[in-house]
Amino acid sequence: SDPIQAKVIIYQEGTNNVIAQNQTDLNGNYNLHVFPGIYDLQFNLTNFFIKILSVNVSEDILNPIKQINLEENKLSISIESNYSKKIQVFSDRKPIRVKLNGTVVPSWSYDEANKILTINVSVITAKSGYWKDIQQAVDLVASLGGGSVYIPEGNFNWTANSFNQSFDSRPTGVIIPGGVNIIGAGADKTILNVTERAPTNALIFGVHGRNEKPVRISGIHFIGYVKNETENIGGIRLRDVKDFRVDHCYFENFDNAGVSSRKQEAEYIHRGVIDHNTFDNPYKDTVGGIWGYGIICTSYYGIDPWSLFPLESLLGTYGDNVVFIEDNNFSRTRHAIASNEGGYYVARHNVFMEPRPKNFGIIDIHGSCGVGYPGGIGLEAYNNTIIGASNYTASQAFWIRGGGGVIFNNTMKNILYGIGLYNESKVHELYIWNNTMDEGKLINNYADYSEGVDYFLYPKPNYKPYPYPHPLTQE
Repeated sequence: SDPIQAKVIIYQEGTNNVIAQNQTDLNGNYNLHVFPGIYDLQFNLTNFFIKILSVNVSEDILNPIKQINLEENKLSISIESNYSKKIQVFSDRKPIRVKLNGTVVPSWSYDEANKILTINVSVITAKSGYWKDIQQAVDLVASLGGGSVYIPEGNFNWTANSFNQSFDSRPTGVIIPGGVNIIGAGADKTILNVTERAPTNALIFGVHGRNEKPVRISGIHFIGYVKNETENIGGIRLRDVKDFRVDHCYFENFDNAGVSSRKQEAEYIHRGVIDHNTFDNPYKDTVGGIWGYGIICTSYYGIDPWSLFPLESLLGTYGDNVVFIEDNNFSRTRHAIASNEGGYYVARHNVFMEPRPKNFGIIDIHGSCGVGYPGGIGLEAYNNTIIGASNYTASQAFWIRGGGGVIFNNTMKNILYGIGLYNESKVHELYIWNNTMDEGKLINNYADYSEGVDYFLYPKPNYKPYPYPHPLTQE
């Protein structure tokens, strides 16, 4: 409640060049005028200073520092979070810990020589891997305009009560907006384990990106709970997210999908990459069953998706409604990858093995499944290794039930039929070349399609794959 006396200095960003300065009056007030630009704001108080870095002064800024409490072993500062995500504080001693609203901030450093503490308040650590603590950290980072939430090491058991929110009308654990990344300590160290039957159709994470900010989820082991395949539990569901990345995670025992991707609304861009993950359903070896997808890609508008996304506009691009799936391992899945309702994906440099059940296609373009529910648009599948079951009892590597695209440079082993062509939705513009099989038959033409009309056994003219690896995987 006491007015703070301070010298206020405005520097050119990242320099010691003073642009303007002023001293507060007896009531703690000050006023400075600068041209619009990005500056560093420093407040010199008795024995210490506070510096707010890289403030975009494009309009009037009021009270960037709201309150200061200085105690013997504790300094508490209340700042306006809309102005900056990085601050510096002079401190005689290196802090034991730094917290933001009671949540640990892992991204800070201390300059011993100059006794300066630098804090990035957009990066925090959740108190635990339980849903409430993750959600609290997500909400805090989102309120600051975005950043990263780190989940600590540990095996965190989720119960049925962990899914008391709603995302796409599904019981959900954590809801994540665009601009917030969730980073675990590694898929072998941060484990989110559902230990009892969750509500039907439950999701561990639901991600919505309608603010067009990117999202990354990395380094987490997700374990679902499946007893009899009535659970329909899923791992991560991504909706209308621009530039998402799901990487270096482990998805185990999901009788829905480990990851599902959905473009929901025409006005939002949905695209991203799913890379370096493992998808496996060991429950199938104990309770049996036919479900359990690795990845599902959908995009539904209730109208013909081919009119919105012509195949030529998608091939070889990283545009709207394109999902890249690369460098993953799949085993014991119904379909390792499936698309429906206008979905489109690029599958490359993956390893597929141990299909469950053996008579299902490992890589799938779904056909129409009722009035108003069109099938997938198509795919690009190349440089994958697809290993079926022993004695060639695995029927097909690809189930193409509609749409088109390119399938080339894939290696298939222990597969009875390489590519099955169906007529649930019409197959068209499908180019197939340079695939190898140890035995078996490459084309199984169920629908009497015509080579040279509906499908082609040579490279697609003028087709050029999008650069590999995907640029998002290099960040």
